[in-house]
Amino acid sequence: MNNFVKQGEPILAVEDLSIDLASRGGRVKSILKNVSFRIFPGEIVGLIGESGSGKSMTSKAVLGMMPERMQVKSGLIDFEGKNLLLYTKKEMREKFKVRSPNCADTLMMSERIHDIISKTEDINFASFY
Repeated sequence: MNNFVKQGEPILAVEDLSIDLASRGGRVKSILKNVSFRIFPGEIVGLIGESGSGKSMTSKAVLGMMPERMQVKSGLIDFEGKNLLLYTKKEMREKFKVRSPNCADTLMMSERIHDIISKTEDINFASFY
């Protein structure tokens, strides 16, 4: 039984996010379909999935860092009541400062997921301020 009570509004809500990729020849392929999740204040969330499942594309879309050939087909990315899809890349860079650690130095693949998650205070994936 889950003892967590989610209070108030989520700080981040991704709703039905779908992303298309245009090839150099102009052909369009759907690479992400209907991704939804919410993050509430105080929660720690990790995106976990198989290789190619869309973890990086979801993160890049939330941070406004998608390559030019990728476009959001549908959905909403709401951060603190603001639709991030309406921001330009320049505005996103000014609003968010991203620090990506060297994963090889941060995560030891011989460790169990539980052990890695239990020491998240040592891992700084991104700073939003």
